[in-house]
Amino acid sequence: MHTGCEYYQDNFDEISVLSENDRCRTYIIQNKDTKSIVVKKIVDINKMDIFKKLCKIDDIHIAKILSVYEENKKCAVIEEYISGRSLYDYMISGFEIGEQQAKNYIIDLCSAVCKLHNEGIIHRDIQPKNIIISSDGVIKLIDFDISREVKSENRKDTEILGTAGYAAPEQFGFTQTDARTDIYALGVLLKFMLTGDEHAPYAGKYSRIIEKCTYIDPDKRYASAQELQNALLNCEEEENIIDENPQVKGKKTELDKQKTVSKIMKIVRTIPGYRSENIIFMISATIVYTFMFSIFVMEGYSSEYKWYKNVLEIVSITGMYMAPYTYLANIGNIVCIFPVKREYKNKIIRFAYQMLYAFLSFFIFAVLLSAANLI
Repeated sequence: MHTGCEYYQDNFDEISVLSENDRCRTYIIQNKDTKSIVVKKIVDINKMDIFKKLCKIDDIHIAKILSVYEENKKCAVIEEYISGRSLYDYMISGFEIGEQQAKNYIIDLCSAVCKLHNEGIIHRDIQPKNIIISSDGVIKLIDFDISREVKSENRKDTEILGTAGYAAPEQFGFTQTDARTDIYALGVLLKFMLTGDEHAPYAGKYSRIIEKCTYIDPDKRYASAQELQNALLNCEEEENIIDENPQVKGKKTELDKQKTVSKIMKIVRTIPGYRSENIIFMISATIVYTFMFSIFVMEGYSSEYKWYKNVLEIVSITGMYMAPYTYLANIGNIVCIFPVKREYKNKIIRFAYQMLYAFLSFFIFAVLLSAANLI
């Protein structure tokens, strides 16, 4: 394998910049002859040792580091290009991950994190934007820009880095980060996959595991990624024990109710006017929606009609306007769920389907209204 600075400078062209900040410049480079592409990063020279260690790690769930070398007094890193989308992009597009799939993803990531920890490397930034789901469905951990080596002589980290919401308390300068720091982030990540919001309440089958991952005190968390992985693998057996215990059934029922409320609130947050969670916008939206519905009721109701015709008229008129609006606003990610469950990677194609479904729903309710008028 070619690894030198001259090889990549002579045989590759820069295609596009992916990101650039004070710590790192990341861009795509392409081989002039084969047209294959890889990712190139320029980071601080102090990261050389960590990336050389990463270069030795071979795991399907970790972005492969192909080469590390010095370039202009900086550390240059050549990394495999992964065709796919970030977990963050999947989730904000409305894609829902079931409990079983979320568990499997975290189990896979635990395997990857174990490899890192065995080399004395702490990732420190495990979060949705640093997780890629490849085009062939494999989850991969990327972006080791703020990773560090564990140093037993240090009492705390020299830099305060991490992503808000996913960074463990010790990343803010209280103590040194270690394997349990990544455990904290994996717990938050699991909750994000299950709820779509790392701050949302979760009361499902993995709530106790998430709680143990995210204790403020690192000593109360799982001690290793292997321990977390084992807990997830044994979770189904624990759930069966809970189901057979009459003392816990009442509590489990209450948790199920909370889970249902959480799902409803997740849909509500996709309605225009409620997305920002700004109280003024929410009140205004409620007034507007109430006014619109009252107009639909007045338009469809007549004292001369029988009750079933009034209901049919009101439903038809409301549907003619609200069904297309629901598709165009993609409330509850409906365009990816009904009438066909599918994921749209291309935004233009998704919008085309939104328009198509909006038109079809308008047409269906218009036909229904015509039928009501014939009764």
